[in-house]
Amino acid sequence: MGIIVRRSVILVVSIIGLICGVLFLERLIDAAGLTSYKHWIGVAGCIMIMVSLSYSLRKRNIIFSKGSLNGWLVLHEWLTIIGAFLVFVHGGFHTHAFVPIAAGTIMFISVASGLTGRYLYLKTTDYLLFKRDELQRKGLSEKAAD
Repeated sequence: MGIIVRRSVILVVSIIGLICGVLFLERLIDAAGLTSYKHWIGVAGCIMIMVSLSYSLRKRNIIFSKGSLNGWLVLHEWLTIIGAFLVFVHGGFHTHAFVPIAAGTIMFISVASGLTGRYLYLKTTDYLLFKRDELQRKGLSEKAAD
C-alpha cells in the first residue's frame, strides 16, 4: 500500500472515528443520567481550542518564543482535536433547530479541514525531503539543494 493511500485511509478513518466516538460518548452520558455534565464538557473543549490558538501566537513570535515550532504544532493539533471532540459531545447531533445544525456543521468542517491540512503538510514535507535527497545525489551541495 502506497504512502498516499495509507495516509488517505488514516484521514478518513480519523474522521469516521471522531464521529463514532462522539455518538458513543454522548449516548453513554445520556444513558448514565449525567447530562448536566455536558455543559462542563463543552467548557473544557472550548478552553482547549482557545489554548490551541497559542500556536499561532508562537508562530508569529507575538507572545511566546520558547520551544520548537513543530512541538507547538503537535500541541495545537491534539488540543484542537480533543477540544472539538468534547464540544461535539457537549452539543450532540441534534437536528431540532437551525443553530445546532449550523454550529455542528461548521465545527465538523473545521476539524475535517484541520485533518486534511495535516495530511497535506506531511505529504508536502515528504515530497520536499525526497526532492532534496534527489538533488544531493545529483551532486548539489546540501545548501544548494535546500
